Amino acid sequence: MCGIAGIVDWNGVSARSAGLVPRMIDLIQYRGPDETVFFRSPAAHLSCCRLAVIDLEPNAQPVGNEDGSLQCVFNGEIYNYLELREGLLARGHRLRTRSDSEVLVHLFEDYGPDFVHHLNGMFALALWDERRRELWLARDRFGAKPLYYRRQGGNLAFGSELKTLRVDAEAVAELDEEGLVDYFSFGFVPAPRSIFRGLRSLPAGHLLRVHSGGEDERCYWSPPLPGGADAISEPKALEELGALLDDAIRLRLRSDVPVGFFLSGGVDSGVLVSRSARRDATLKTFSVGFADQAFNELPQARQVADLAHSIHHERLIGAADLSGLPRVLWHSDQPHSDASFMAIYYLAEMAAREVTVVLSGEGADEIFYGYRKYAALPVVTARDRWLGLRQYWDEAVAIFSAAEIASLLPDLGRHEDRFEALRTALRARPFTSLVDDAAYLDQALLLPCNNLVKPDREGSAHAIEARYPYLDYRLAEWVARLPLDLKLRAGEPKYLLKRLALETLPEAVVNRPKQMFTVPIGEWMRTGVLDLACDSAVRANPQLNQAEVRRLAQEHADGRFNHTRKLRSILHFARWYQVAAGAADVGDLGRTPPRASRFVHAR
Repeated sequence: MCGIAGIVDWNGVSARSAGLVPRMIDLIQYRGPDETVFFRSPAAHLSCCRLAVIDLEPNAQPVGNEDGSLQCVFNGEIYNYLELREGLLARGHRLRTRSDSEVLVHLFEDYGPDFVHHLNGMFALALWDERRRELWLARDRFGAKPLYYRRQGGNLAFGSELKTLRVDAEAVAELDEEGLVDYFSFGFVPAPRSIFRGLRSLPAGHLLRVHSGGEDERCYWSPPLPGGADAISEPKALEELGALLDDAIRLRLRSDVPVGFFLSGGVDSGVLVSRSARRDATLKTFSVGFADQAFNELPQARQVADLAHSIHHERLIGAADLSGLPRVLWHSDQPHSDASFMAIYYLAEMAAREVTVVLSGEGADEIFYGYRKYAALPVVTARDRWLGLRQYWDEAVAIFSAAEIASLLPDLGRHEDRFEALRTALRARPFTSLVDDAAYLDQALLLPCNNLVKPDREGSAHAIEARYPYLDYRLAEWVARLPLDLKLRAGEPKYLLKRLALETLPEAVVNRPKQMFTVPIGEWMRTGVLDLACDSAVRANPQLNQAEVRRLAQEHADGRFNHTRKLRSILHFARWYQVAAGAADVGDLGRTPPRASRFVHAR
């Protein structure tokens, strides 16, 4: 894991711009505290702060090809790098390290931009081609690793987090009104938009080529269309699923540092732990829970840990831990209404005392159709596709309606249809069923723009790298081709994965009702532990209609309505704005001095 940042200027990087790059990487030093390295040429200044996970020797990044004409900075892990490395050596390449980062530039030499199709991993990378004077930005298939950029004339700046792009006083970004609408509609801002005007997020599975004459972007991978495979029996499907998942776990256990597991009380992480325990008797597992038993999964997680004989670690989170919310939101980089960001922050903090890498169950719900809301979707024809999806998104996803957003944000100007992100995602997607569309939108929008943001940002805050076996693209493509009946049978989500889980987990664990991993902020508001209407960050926020906030808070406190999601969205936005957009001196929240630094110059 690393943090990357840089500036490319086809007219030559000015002294002023060159001075920005160290400040950019300094802001995200926590992502890679082991070493900071800079590459400098007349047109490109690249930087990387590295957390050593694969190949602990220094000097792993930026990495170049044999003659130095290609230079790459890269955040993430390439799990199949050993196999790729053997192929490169057989084809005559000379590699000076055993790192996964060096594999990238040599693959680019062989395959050009198609090199991304050979990568099994999570990555956000910037590759500078000195000869062609081209910059390539790429992001992994599911968007596990973030990448933001800003194009301004002949200058392009990029970074692992938005905060890197905001150090330039001449390019201070304002809040984007469309991004605000997205946030209060969905609880997150879908790519390619960000919460700041002019700052873009490279979407998952995309490549961007930038040159002196402009730029061109293309999607090289998207969640595959369902169906299309030959009929498969359930026993055969279980056999193939087990083999694919075991290999995905095997690759993600590759590490030169200690590895552990995030463990909830659910099936997804339980399967990873129980299957891994068959090959390793010394697993380390980590769980968080709450005093409110309606939200607490610690007993269930402990049961799985006992079955796996893991070295188990637990922590209780209470209302007092809300004091850490500003730090959590600063690391989140953009406002997110999801309460489990805070839980992941404290989970990663605990894990960092024991390990550097964790395996986590993200992606299983989206890949295997694991949300119960899918089972309630009606059967519709292609003609009623958009109507059905609008109704589904309004009922299952949306937080505020358009009218409610207008009331909450009275100074908001004219804006696009708040469902434009959905229309864009579905534009080139053939219709198969409403269930498939709903799952696809969750994979294309919710997963990269919210669910994977949590372990990346809050894990990075503690120099923890999270890996996701269920998001091995081979597994995801195989599951997509399965008949719907093996994913969602008689209203039962994740049918095939649960059948596989019975090989290593007891039925009581596998068939336990699904419990969402969240923080009881709504209860804290109702009991008066958290008074939103009196919160200083909320009261000081210039965007919010205070009368509307007080109305929602009073209705929630009186028990007339459950406004948990609305109030949580308001609280998170206001406190995020205070530390990330409203306050100037917040960099020390995440600054970690590098253990070493060096400079590399173009030949």
